[in-house]
Amino acid sequence: YSAAQWTASDIAVVASFASPLFLLLNKQIRNEWQTVTVMYLEMGVFANFLPSLSKGSIRRFRPYVYGTSAPTEMLQDADAARSFFSGHATRAFAAGVMTAIMYDDFFPDSKYSSHVWIASLSLASFCAILRVTSGAHFPSDVFVGAVVGSGVGYLIPYLHRNTTHKVTLTPILTSQQKGITVTLRF
Repeated sequence: YSAAQWTASDIAVVASFASPLFLLLNKQIRNEWQTVTVMYLEMGVFANFLPSLSKGSIRRFRPYVYGTSAPTEMLQDADAARSFFSGHATRAFAAGVMTAIMYDDFFPDSKYSSHVWIASLSLASFCAILRVTSGAHFPSDVFVGAVVGSGVGYLIPYLHRNTTHKVTLTPILTSQQKGITVTLRF
């Protein structure tokens, strides 16, 4: 367990999660602020919902539980049994991939495309590595989080492109059911 690396991973996920917002500095993208905002909110909903669903369904103890350096209150907290899969990695990769995809969509001929991809995925990878070295997750937790997050980061912009096919993915909260319903319509 490392409190310093845990804190660093929190900072890295916030930086990564904010990265799509930096695209709004560009006037062309800022003219599409409504669509960009909706995509950002959708990415945030799914990148937070999917790990929470898994953590609530699958009981897996975090690595720090097996050591001796974590504070007692952390060992006794219910979150100690919610390791699979990493929400930090999911959020970081969702935001990183979405940033790079949106950059490519707005600037398909840009010579900086590879730089955006490298920076976005490096920050997300840094966050994921810190989750392992902090004792918060096993490598498999962050790997699954990276895959799920990358999928979310790719699918959200893909579903918003102007095409002849309409596809929607909508989370719905209802007062009659306990939980969340996700609807996929073609």
